[in-house]
Amino acid sequence: MRRIALFGLLGILLFALFACGAKADGTAKSFFKALESNDYETARSLSTPSSARTLDWMESNYKMLPESSTESVAKVRYLVKKTEVQGDAATVNYDSWVVGRGESKESKTLEMVKEDGKWYVVFREEEL
Repeated sequence: MRRIALFGLLGILLFALFACGAKADGTAKSFFKALESNDYETARSLSTPSSARTLDWMESNYKMLPESSTESVAKVRYLVKKTEVQGDAATVNYDSWVVGRGESKESKTLEMVKEDGKWYVVFREEEL
């Protein structure tokens, strides 16, 4: 009976450990999806307040383009490869590339923080 209880407790602990990583991973994927579709409002909601300034700058540049040019703007794509969670911080390893420009992928990292049980992206200008 003790063995069953021990395995049950171990299973719950492992589930909790993997669930934390999945949530950070899910937030990162949602953030990148928002960037791909130029949905800056959603991207801001998934980011820290300090990241909002960078996203505001990106959005203002996008809005300055004539409507006829927005369709021809290079489309950046993102692929989350690995997420490492350590307490209330996470590092996301991802690839980014511009569609139609040789599909040359660039590997990058993205920082995340957990505040009040929710994961937020720390997005800086250097990551553009």
